[in-house]
Amino acid sequence: MLTINAATTALLPLLLLVPPLYGQLWLMMFLLFISSGGQSIAALTHVIIPTETIPRHLAATAIGFAAMFAELISATVGPAVGITLSQTHGLPATMWAGAGALVVAFVAALFMRETKGVAV
Repeated sequence: MLTINAATTALLPLLLLVPPLYGQLWLMMFLLFISSGGQSIAALTHVIIPTETIPRHLAATAIGFAAMFAELISATVGPAVGITLSQTHGLPATMWAGAGALVVAFVAALFMRETKGVAV
């Protein structure tokens, strides 16, 4: 299910680049709703994966580190890359970069193994 969510979410920024969809707002709203299902990736990478991969007494620390690094990267690297891309290649380049990042999440999801019921 995670791979399906990641794949459909990669389409989300690209749907905003299709001008005919702006004339059909109901269709655009439906497609954006369907492709927004991958927002669950953030919950998985911030909470579930860190707590399943380490001992229980370190769970809060793992969640904190995951959140810290995610916020650090998304608040510093993301805007710098987005501004540089938009100034050199135009605004659609930022949507393609977002889709590319979500494709990376999709590929990473392909290699994640379920650990529920497995001794960690």
